[in-house]
Amino acid sequence: MKTEHEKECRIFKCDKHNYHKCCYYCEDKHKCDDHCLNAPSLCGQYITRDFIFGRG
Repeated sequence: MKTEHEKECRIFKCDKHNYHKCCYYCEDKHKCDDHCLNAPSLCGQYITRDFIFGRG
């Protein structure tokens, strides 16, 4: 289940979890064949729900 402050990706939609979860924070990343190799500090394509809803 997603938490309110969970990081999401602007460009990638995970086909296993069926939403825009940031791979860096995924507990299943080691099981995925095609996960993102970036860290959020290097990427810049991640967002938080607070940002989306104007609370950040």
